[in-house]
Amino acid sequence: MKSYFQVILWCCVSGLFFLSFDCNAALISDFAGVWYGQGTFVAADETTQGPVIMNLYVDGDVLEGTLSVYGEPPAAISGTVVNGVFTFPVPNTEPGEPDCVNMNVTATATLDQSLTIMSMIAEGTFCGDGGGKPGRFTGTLNKTGNNLNATLENFAGDWFGEGTFVAEDETTGGAIALSLQAGDSLLTGTISIFDESTVSVSGTVTNGILTFTVPNSEPGDPDCANFDVTAIATLDDTLTTLSLIAVGIYCGDGGGKEGTTVGVLKKRGYIPPVNYLMLKTN
Repeated sequence: MKSYFQVILWCCVSGLFFLSFDCNAALISDFAGVWYGQGTFVAADETTQGPVIMNLYVDGDVLEGTLSVYGEPPAAISGTVVNGVFTFPVPNTEPGEPDCVNMNVTATATLDQSLTIMSMIAEGTFCGDGGGKPGRFTGTLNKTGNNLNATLENFAGDWFGEGTFVAEDETTGGAIALSLQAGDSLLTGTISIFDESTVSVSGTVTNGILTFTVPNSEPGDPDCANFDVTAIATLDDTLTTLSLIAVGIYCGDGGGKEGTTVGVLKKRGYIPPVNYLMLKTN
């Protein structure tokens, strides 16, 4: 007696599609990982653009994770994948705000044939004057790194590269240095972004994704009073390229501003010590 999935496989191989199943549809596991790209929100009186980040992992038959739009702190999301379409409600991150009392937005996401590009659409009632306004958000995201089997030890080492910080009123770039050591269950080390102060960090690796909080290097500065930045990192298949995304509230006028830092870092190669043969001559 063939199982349901054996029948599906036989139908796909045989070219028989009498079942309501798309043989080319992405699986729930294909959506797992970190996705980064740009999105556009359109309403009757507004059009805005900015970075979008999704960090997803599989929990049984559900996709769990976080969503960050335009540099806002990551918000928890949860949804299902049916016939290659990931569907989830977009959380209301400001339920106490009068302009958000009627927020009700549903998002869908699909993958291309390479399983590395995600198309996202979110529609419904967004925050706006009088309790909310209808709008539509679209985004195209790329998978950052694809090695979801990376371990603590794989992330350990010295990483160097370039990054870009994007906020509503600013775009800057510079060097990023990340140095990590693996412990029993934690990675500890330091990070320096754009040659600013080096700060200590510690994080964990789950499903091949490193997550850590970026400390506030200037806690006494009024412009940094609301500093709250979370970083996530993934590795490529060679374990030598690290993709880093740090999103949240950075230092800025009035206590802070929402922003996103994106960087690609390379692992510093290990050069074994050279043993010199000393020859004694008469």
